[in-house]
Amino acid sequence: MATRGVRGLGGFAVGLVALGCLFSTAGHANQTAAGLASKTNQREANYSDAFYNCLDAEGHRLIQPHQVVWVAQDNLASWVEVTKAIGGWAHLTDHRVHASMAVLLEQDPPSSSQPSCQGQVLITIRQTRTGRILMSRAAPGQP
Repeated sequence: MATRGVRGLGGFAVGLVALGCLFSTAGHANQTAAGLASKTNQREANYSDAFYNCLDAEGHRLIQPHQVVWVAQDNLASWVEVTKAIGGWAHLTDHRVHASMAVLLEQDPPSSSQPSCQGQVLITIRQTRTGRILMSRAAPGQP
């Protein structure tokens, strides 16, 4: 009989600890969700969405569906930004020799009168059949 009482008490203690952990986790999750829904985080998310939507639109104006693109960035952060913007629909390659064009993300000069994506613009570089090198920037408002 004494053994049953000890087992019952041990099970009760384990259940009580588990219930405490459950409430603690629920409270933490509620606090995290409230933090993620804050106005500051929403503003930052909207800013990020606008940036990548802008780069995506520029990419669609510059890159045709059949073209193979090499992301020609010299730093990882810019490479990631371009890949996030166009990587879902553009045909990307890691090898420059397989590409029909290169895409760069560049800082828009302050003197530029054209709209940009929060100060950044996509530029394409391609070689024509005659050997000429063409650099292009998306014209504002083009489909």
